[in-house]
Amino acid sequence: MLNRYRLQLACSGTLGCLIIAVAFWFTGSSGSADLHAEAWKKINNGAVLVDVRTPDEFAEGHLRGAVNVPYEEVVDWVVQQQDITLDSDIVLYCHSGKRSGKAEKWLQNHDYQNAINAGGYKPLLKSQPRS
Repeated sequence: MLNRYRLQLACSGTLGCLIIAVAFWFTGSSGSADLHAEAWKKINNGAVLVDVRTPDEFAEGHLRGAVNVPYEEVVDWVVQQQDITLDSDIVLYCHSGKRSGKAEKWLQNHDYQNAINAGGYKPLLKSQPRS
């Protein structure tokens, strides 16, 4: 409640709102860059890479090494994999990050604490480090 009140005070003029909006936009974009860097570090270190989009979306393009498991099936699939432990790094992505976010929460609720939502396919692909 206090933060909303401060935001309303800061946005008392058009310029104030514009400054606040730009600040939030820049903060969000650097957060994505950090998330993508973390995801690529895990991927390059052998994390399980799971594309939780539909098979049709996967067929249109996906990251090299990714396994396609629709998000509704991800927990069952992970549990069945003998080489994936509760400590395994699991990187999830989809089109926008919404489905991979759901999959991340489901996996974390099943004690897979190293599962991360890397967001959308295209931004993740674009942020891939050059070797």
